[in-house]
Amino acid sequence: MSIRFLLREILAERGMSERQFAQENEIREGTLYDICNNEIKRVPVDLIEKISNALDIEPGDWIKRK
Repeated sequence: MSIRFLLREILAERGMSERQFAQENEIREGTLYDICNNEIKRVPVDLIEKISNALDIEPGDWIKRK
């Protein structure tokens, strides 16, 4: 099963850079970059929760099956 992350698109819609989001939410920029570029293999549950809460969205809003 392939997963696609829509985080870059959501951040762009909100006028927020990846760097800004990472810094404001204490997420490693490299990790966020990998998520936005769909290059990450595993995302810890606590990070999924942190990103979802920060954006006030459900994980299913930014994590999709290909």
